[in-house]
Amino acid sequence: MNMNRGFITYALMVAVVFIIATFQVKAAIKIKKEVYPANYIILDNDNRYTATQLTLKRNGKGILKQQTRSRINWEQAADGTVIKFDQPMIVSRFENAPNSVIRIELTQVQLIHQNGSIYQSIRHHNVVDDSSNDVIETFTEQSSVTLLEKQDLAGWHLDLVGKKWTVDGVELLTYPEQPYFSDLASASAHFISKKQGEFTFFNGEKAPFKWRIKNNKLIIKAYINGKKIKYTFWQTNPVGSVGMEFVANVSQGSGVKWHTRRGMFIEQQVEVFDLDSIVGSWHLGSRQYDHYADNITVPNIVHPGSRWELTDNGTFLRFKLTHPELGSVVDCPDDTCYLACKFTHRLIAKEGNTFYMENGVISEFEPMSPLKLNNASVSVVEFDPAHGVEQFSHSWLDHATLTFNNEQGSDKLRFIAQTQPDGKIHYTVRSMHSNSELGTYSVANSVLSIVTEHVTTHFKMLSFSRDQLTACKYSEAQTCDDGEVIKIDLHNGVLN
Repeated sequence: MNMNRGFITYALMVAVVFIIATFQVKAAIKIKKEVYPANYIILDNDNRYTATQLTLKRNGKGILKQQTRSRINWEQAADGTVIKFDQPMIVSRFENAPNSVIRIELTQVQLIHQNGSIYQSIRHHNVVDDSSNDVIETFTEQSSVTLLEKQDLAGWHLDLVGKKWTVDGVELLTYPEQPYFSDLASASAHFISKKQGEFTFFNGEKAPFKWRIKNNKLIIKAYINGKKIKYTFWQTNPVGSVGMEFVANVSQGSGVKWHTRRGMFIEQQVEVFDLDSIVGSWHLGSRQYDHYADNITVPNIVHPGSRWELTDNGTFLRFKLTHPELGSVVDCPDDTCYLACKFTHRLIAKEGNTFYMENGVISEFEPMSPLKLNNASVSVVEFDPAHGVEQFSHSWLDHATLTFNNEQGSDKLRFIAQTQPDGKIHYTVRSMHSNSELGTYSVANSVLSIVTEHVTTHFKMLSFSRDQLTACKYSEAQTCDDGEVIKIDLHNGVLN
């Protein structure tokens, strides 16, 4: 008995020491390494559509899931957590010339801790000739990301039964005419009972599904386009009071694209568009669209205009009309124009001036026809009944053509944003009159600054109309009050 009691006491002491040691090791990993073996979701803070699933194991192995699923090796380094692939992950393929296909490969990911759950993500890529496997060039991308542990995510709490929801990324679209192109489409999900539901897709087709909630996940199993598909949803952030953002794992056997999907789950309300919720400015993140009462839309002020209409059932439509020589036009000057894109906006829910919409697009792969792309996604729009931009911003200035008018004359300038191999953006401005590069430009605090031959000129916007801006022009040594007032003509994206 005493021997047994002594053995038990010894065993308990060993167990306690082991537990303490294990806790200390894990705590040390959390404090010193920040990233430790676990199942993660990585949210790109700069792009709400991008997410990654990451599994890190104690033996330095793991799995990374984006469009595809890849085995990885990982380690802690002085400059963060380094993730390398057993085989480069193919991110995309595209045909850059007849019989010439280029593929983009992800070769390494580096996570550098910033603050709390925020990390800097540095992604290394190869650009590869698909036929010869020669590396043409390499480049890196950087972004801010949020690292979340799956086990720490809150449980699924939406009251689903008896309601209809619009869900991002339910359907994967592929096109035989474009073998290297695919896209995702949203769908309406009707949760009929505690186990049964039905998807309705953008084209009107339907697919029944079964669903259940397990731990902190919503699991949906459906049969779509002849394939069994399983969706596993984790909720991440609330979307107003009408839904939530999610990250989903999608599986339907080996080789399926887009294992990881990110989007929104929005409850459908009885809302339709009317003129009062269309005429004005729509802000989708950094993008802006101005809709006028004469049925003209001007995206981001300076880009090509288009026509819009409101249907009897409250659906907002926008049409992109293209001329073979003039490009996008509002009105066709002859009979050679064709409908390049048709945009469909359906209102899902509304909170004040915040609209939750399903945006559909029907487009074509030029120069092929008939129409090929039929797609939809969920987005959030902030509506303002006033027109125009409140400030100079890269979102509408980049790739724009503007004419600057003053007492000395006028000069038509083209603003160009080019992404460099290191991921940085180079902003250059060209004179359309002299067909020469003048210098660089930047935008900060509502002021456009142009640097030419070491001379910096500032432009602060004062007022606007659909065709023209009024701005204050002043030098580096001046303020706006010391400068001159000039007019800046907008060309709606037309280069000439």
